[in-house]
Amino acid sequence: MPQPYVTVWDGKYLQFRERNQAITDALAGLVQIFTGPTGYQPGFVMADPHDFPLPATPAPTLTSIAPASGEINSGTKALTLTGTNFTDADVVKANGVVIPHSYVNPTTITATLPASASAGTVPILVEDPYGRQSVARNFTWNALPTLASVAPNTGEATTAIPLLTLTGTGFTNQSVANIGGVDQATTFVSATSLTVANYTPAAAGNVPVFVKTPGKSNTGTQNITVSAAP
Repeated sequence: MPQPYVTVWDGKYLQFRERNQAITDALAGLVQIFTGPTGYQPGFVMADPHDFPLPATPAPTLTSIAPASGEINSGTKALTLTGTNFTDADVVKANGVVIPHSYVNPTTITATLPASASAGTVPILVEDPYGRQSVARNFTWNALPTLASVAPNTGEATTAIPLLTLTGTGFTNQSVANIGGVDQATTFVSATSLTVANYTPAAAGNVPVFVKTPGKSNTGTQNITVSAAP
């Protein structure tokens, strides 16, 4: 009866009686094949972790990251990564670069994403000591909302303005126009346009207008110049 190729299995390392190409091919990409200075050596016990490590656990999976977005220029972002098969030897990478992280348990890792001044997505993944990577999940850096103009930007005290159009960037269907310190009934048109119907200025003067959006910073302010009623 032929001898088995594997004669020692301690849960992490293997000892082989002889070289076998089928075994080598089967393990390619999963482990680092150690050949030694004179080739594959029968009976050699790979005791050095740099020789022939075999994963003792399944590869990590990454189900989600929270939060999944943030505003540019808002500093670093604390992330919670949720998945399976995490170990304290895993690392977290953002755009391919290891970032500060802490192992919590097999399903949770926390990490700190460096601040960004540019809008865009950042792929986040978990990598184990064997180079196996989870599927990446994207974190999105959002540009700050802006308010570029209000039209019309003039009016008359106690006279309703039929329709105000606010133009800017970063609006959502939860954005609200604040005029003179009072939130207004606001219609979302697009990410760059909101409208307010039938706003009536109470008195002459400059009336400040800005936009509030949950989870985002308020925009800067534009003014409506209101003249006194005749």
